[in-house]
Amino acid sequence: MSKISLTPNASGTGTFTVAAPNGNTNRTLNLPDSDGTLLASDSSITVSSATVNGTLDIEEVYEKVTTQTSTTGTITFDTTAQGVEFYTADQTANRTINFSNVNANLAIGQSVTSAVLLTNGATPYYLNVYQVDGSAVTPKWQGGTAPSAGNASSIDSYGFTIIKTADATFTVLASQTQFA
Repeated sequence: MSKISLTPNASGTGTFTVAAPNGNTNRTLNLPDSDGTLLASDSSITVSSATVNGTLDIEEVYEKVTTQTSTTGTITFDTTAQGVEFYTADQTANRTINFSNVNANLAIGQSVTSAVLLTNGATPYYLNVYQVDGSAVTPKWQGGTAPSAGNASSIDSYGFTIIKTADATFTVLASQTQFA
């Protein structure tokens, strides 16, 4: 049988109270088998992943943006590393985008949304080949037509929502927006 030990702080003068609620149902509080600190309502916590089954009320969200300078070749967008990739150098060729770590991390009926920002100079280029975990996909584009070019002297923002509909099967919704 485990033992319960309460250790007061020798220099503290306050009283720590553990109180039970006014209820008629037995409850169990299971503590983790590790050292740590319980959180107060004004505390913060950093975790590598969390699952919330039910409504999640978020006051604000900060997303990680990865800044890149490459101008040609395939973009491998690791969906577990960031939500946004910003390519700050003028692109010099049309690009392939490959979203990685999607199938293994999404259950059927889940989605991930990502943004890719491509900087263009006087000669514009665009994303023209689309892949999820290395397999070709054909996105459904906002407005019904895939872009056929980038926009000169602009930042083109591509938004992608990838929905897992079966194992290694995805519906991809996409958009391209010019910022100049």
